Amino acid sequence: MIGIVTNYRNANYGSVLQSYALQSILNSLSQQCENIRFIGNRQTILQRAGTMIRNPSQILEKFRRKGRRERIAAFQEFIVDNIRESKRIFHNHEELASSEADYSKFICGSDQIWAPFQFSEHYYLGFVHDHSRKIAYAPSFGVTEIPRRFSTAISKLIDGIRYVSVRETSGAKLVANITGRNVPVVLDPALLLAAEQWRSIAKPPNYNSRYALAYFLGNKAAHRNVVNDYLAKSRLGLVVIPKYVEDYDWGDDIVISANPGEFLGLLENAECIFTDSYHGMILSINFNKPFVPFLRFSAPDENNQNSRVIDILDTLGALSLLSAKKMDIKYASEWLDYTSVNHMLTTKRSESYGFLKGALEGYDA
Repeated sequence: MIGIVTNYRNANYGSVLQSYALQSILNSLSQQCENIRFIGNRQTILQRAGTMIRNPSQILEKFRRKGRRERIAAFQEFIVDNIRESKRIFHNHEELASSEADYSKFICGSDQIWAPFQFSEHYYLGFVHDHSRKIAYAPSFGVTEIPRRFSTAISKLIDGIRYVSVRETSGAKLVANITGRNVPVVLDPALLLAAEQWRSIAKPPNYNSRYALAYFLGNKAAHRNVVNDYLAKSRLGLVVIPKYVEDYDWGDDIVISANPGEFLGLLENAECIFTDSYHGMILSINFNKPFVPFLRFSAPDENNQNSRVIDILDTLGALSLLSAKKMDIKYASEWLDYTSVNHMLTTKRSESYGFLKGALEGYDA
């Protein structure tokens, strides 16, 4: 049995779907696996609360969102039905260390589990003593620079992992800078699953009319204006998956409590997609949908996570999609040539599977 450490028990589509994808991939490789449920102790919970208190606007938005309880319930039901979890719930490092007897190998990843703003040793498998049993598959730092106060600890933890890969080129550079190791860049698990595999759990929406889909995790009026300008020319309806109060006064249909399967259905059936979500973007790519990506963060932001969007678009030869000039194109089908993108995806999938298989079998890929 393989124990997986990742961030997945939340109401975030990307976190849940990348977790589902990794388990599906491991199962296809004849590997039994489950997510290790780590809730943390009281101190960890208070630290997270402290982060929220330093950003009071986040608290206000959480309280002002409509249907949040319904969305959380829908996510939890999906997780129970689709993601295998450990029966034990762990609360601290000592309890996690006792799990070494339960698993033959451990995998940390994917998603932004290595982001400095949520630094935790367990995301680096710090509780596992045998380095040869540890695999990092596609974790992301989310940033292009590690704050000095974390660099020594992170360097030591990564050195303790035998098989290391990361999700972004920027992450590989960070690992090289702090450890001297050259590690491969692999695809997010969500890109390893083909479109037909996602369709097996997607739930199509009950819409008879053509629509564009807007899914923004940031709150920039300029991004909404781009969507509005395009809609004025396209005659499409607009479906919005809301996060901020402003989202509820926008669009023709507000989908509040869609579970991850319904989210996939909304993506696949949209005429075009506007998003600043990393996983919204890569799942659009998987479905070969016309989409426009946006950069959510401002450059000076210490937690700027734009590198992950830029990295994957650059890897797939689609960096030009970030150009605002694309809004002048009349037909969404002209936005991206998926012939070359799919060819590149095939190559990267092979490389990513090669790393994972090699790590599981105990040799360097």
